[in-house]
Amino acid sequence: MKRKNILLGLISILSLVSCNYINNNEENKNTNDSVSNADNTTKDKYTLTWKVENETKVENNVLRGKYPEYGKVPTKENTNDHKMYKFTGWSKVGNTNALFEEDLPPVLSDTTYQAKFEEVDSYKVTIKMNVRDGALLSVDPSTESYPVWKEIDVEANTKLELDTSLIPIPTSSNSEKFFSIMNYTDYSKMSDNIGSYIYSKVSDIPAITSDTTLVVNFKEETKKYNVSFYNQDKLYKIDVFNGVMQIPSGENINIGNTSSGKIGIYKQPDPVKIVNGKKYAFVGWNKNKNATTGTATSSLSEVITSDTSYYAIFSSTGSDVSFSYYGNSSTNALTFSQATASNSAYTLSSGKLSFNTSKYPSSSAKQVDIYLPDNSNITSLSDNFLSNYSSLNSIRLPNTLTSLPENAFKNCTGLQVVDLSACTNLTSIPNGCFQSCSSLEVVRGFEKIKSVGSNAFDGCLSLPLPDLSNVTSVGERGFRKTRGDSNYKVTIPSSLTSIGSESFSEGSFKELEIKEGITSLSKLAFAYNEDLTRITIPSSVSQIQYDNGTSTNNNAFTGSDNINTVSINANNSSYYSYATSIVDKKNERLVHGNINSVISDNVKEVLPGAFYNSSIKKIRIPKKVETLSANAFYDSSLVRIDYDGTKNEFLQIINRKPLQSTSSKEIKIICSDGQLTSNGTSIS
Repeated sequence: MKRKNILLGLISILSLVSCNYINNNEENKNTNDSVSNADNTTKDKYTLTWKVENETKVENNVLRGKYPEYGKVPTKENTNDHKMYKFTGWSKVGNTNALFEEDLPPVLSDTTYQAKFEEVDSYKVTIKMNVRDGALLSVDPSTESYPVWKEIDVEANTKLELDTSLIPIPTSSNSEKFFSIMNYTDYSKMSDNIGSYIYSKVSDIPAITSDTTLVVNFKEETKKYNVSFYNQDKLYKIDVFNGVMQIPSGENINIGNTSSGKIGIYKQPDPVKIVNGKKYAFVGWNKNKNATTGTATSSLSEVITSDTSYYAIFSSTGSDVSFSYYGNSSTNALTFSQATASNSAYTLSSGKLSFNTSKYPSSSAKQVDIYLPDNSNITSLSDNFLSNYSSLNSIRLPNTLTSLPENAFKNCTGLQVVDLSACTNLTSIPNGCFQSCSSLEVVRGFEKIKSVGSNAFDGCLSLPLPDLSNVTSVGERGFRKTRGDSNYKVTIPSSLTSIGSESFSEGSFKELEIKEGITSLSKLAFAYNEDLTRITIPSSVSQIQYDNGTSTNNNAFTGSDNINTVSINANNSSYYSYATSIVDKKNERLVHGNINSVISDNVKEVLPGAFYNSSIKKIRIPKKVETLSANAFYDSSLVRIDYDGTKNEFLQIINRKPLQSTSSKEIKIICSDGQLTSNGTSIS
């Protein structure tokens, strides 16, 4: 019996200890933000609540690992003169410790934050305007009682911060005039209680040490209107202006070849119209683009009182032309000959055309337009054809042409229009053909092209990306630095099975759509595109190439940091996206991240350069991560990591190497048992 009682007693003690252990564990779990991945209650999304005085803001479906963002500094209404409430940080309800937004930990559970304030000494700042009823006052500011625009309280001994763009600028009763804040920073008129000063720069306002009155002064200006010139519905770009001038209201516009005009375009070529092998003579400008006659260029003079557009008017009949060059003040034409004999301007031998740009067109030409007629003997162009010839404005190639040479128009910085419409046998744009043609805007007839060589359109900054529907291959840097189509979008069609490294890198486009059928994305293919915000990846993509082991990683999207939407088809067996990061599904390796990324709890490895050159400042590393490349955040803006595990565990996942970043930058690593600091050369 004794033995039975002892046994029952031991069972009771063990039960009590077990209950206490479970209860203590539950308390720890409820107060610890780092919820284990092994915990079946772990969620992907949580509720975040902000409390500011009597107001409550609730955010649902906040991704696990995302950092809280209230978005503005909370305020509390003042109750006493010369006192104000200063925001001191956010604290969890029931917790006295307060943190500013940038120091808040990542969201790992349902959380409520309360705004904390403290009372501080303050001074009142009264801001007055020196404009009344739309009339500019000329009286001495010290003797005039100006209307009050705003009264604010400023913490004692702090600089006043004002957004001058919010100051209401009055409108003049004269529609040709307007007012603007004077750019003047003389504070000698300022006194402690009733001083005034003119300002336009926030940083120039001194610290406030007493009740202060500021007077904002304005200056009167004359409106300017846009005067635009069009040639065949396109802005007429010439040296003196870029198609649009701004003329002060009431002033004359005088466009001509003399220096007598107040606004002059001196020694400029006339606008050009060449259609179907005929050149039409320019006869002047007219406000009606459908007009048949126009005012002579030399006598266009008009008082400007509104935005105005002029259109180039041409003769109704055209003359045959082959080569045309438009110089400083005259038009010269060279009749093309089918003969093979050479002259000072060109050579045609065995179907290959060569130009001597030092003799023709003239080296003094401001604009050169070349029209090569159909049914000629021209089948090819000489090596480097017109490369480095900056005067070339447009070129039309003939139906007999079968190929283009490499670097044919490389560095033709003035080239705007290329017409391939007649070239039915031309299917390839070779290496470097239009490289660095920074003014190129139109490539007609591109729909026949099937392959684009390396650097073919590299540096064509003004070129909207042509329709790639029939293109099967793009070489390295083929469209580097171009700007996407007219909607700033790049669409990779199923036909484009070969995408070279850097082929669409450093571009200026906002959206990328990759069509079903594409299987591989080459390294750096869409890299360093600061405008890119949205990516669509189909189920067929099975390889996003990268250089494993390098500092930059060189993945397809390296340096494209502002992506806010990554849509990967749910049927893709190789990759998935989590909060704009791209993850290798089979190996749970994070391939690419950016400023908007959050790392999923399932990720086991963060690859080298995954966040290379990113502006991300803080990131949470889940405990499941087994390998974190020391170069993962190379050249990024990262300053803080929140790690779910211990300091020793973090050192293990980075192989006890310091995190490589920009030199001398420190990264703070907050672990469950303390903090580490990495400065690029050491970690402690």
